[in-house]
Amino acid sequence: PSGIQQQHLYELCYCLWIISFDCHISRVNNRFARDGAVPALVQLLELTPIREKVIRVALSTCWNLAHSSTKAPQNQKLFLPPRFQYDGSFFLKDMIRHGIDRPIDMLYARQWTDPDIVSNIEALHTLVYENYREMTDFDAYKVEVLSGDLEWNVRHTQSFFRQYARALEENDFFIIKALLSILEGKGSSSVASNNDNDNEEEVIAIACFDIGEFVRHYPNGRSVVTFMGGKDIIMKLLEHKNPEVQRQAIL
Repeated sequence: PSGIQQQHLYELCYCLWIISFDCHISRVNNRFARDGAVPALVQLLELTPIREKVIRVALSTCWNLAHSSTKAPQNQKLFLPPRFQYDGSFFLKDMIRHGIDRPIDMLYARQWTDPDIVSNIEALHTLVYENYREMTDFDAYKVEVLSGDLEWNVRHTQSFFRQYARALEENDFFIIKALLSILEGKGSSSVASNNDNDNEEEVIAIACFDIGEFVRHYPNGRSVVTFMGGKDIIMKLLEHKNPEVQRQAIL
């Protein structure tokens, strides 16, 4: 990035860093979780060359997120159980899901003049790898769904749901409820740019696929989804303008 671009990156990251000190406030954590802050920070750490001051505030923001502690609000639209937390554990798993180990390894191997950067890299490196070994595919899937950032990958396959359909019983099927929340929110959105619209349609199609696989692989799964009001939500998508969404909405 050019000097001007790097200054803009610094200012943007500095704002995220300041806001990250308010992660004890539930609505702040909610926005960090669902507005793409974590993948943006991971991508920023992967940029080369990048100024040390940008790296410093990006690392500090990641550290604050990984150590945040607050309960998410009881939001009926999100269907999340009151005991669910967008806390440090969630953000750390989201960082791992987006591959923060790659830039952390790269930064760990470099020589730095700023002692704050050195201490932050060492601390994050230890934290990431302590949790990396314990994180399962299902953990990664839960974080992906709860972030609302769905992408086609190995966690959206028949074999995945064949293995983990029973695990979706956790917290009264709150992951299924979150998938339905995604469909209800994005499926009714009419104002978006072309790029945003393409991404939202892919997210809708993936959420439909996941619910369909749950219905196929979980005993009486169709009744579970119907009881949650999922049938009505999905039926509306049969008339969606995107043919892939239509195809995936056929349970």
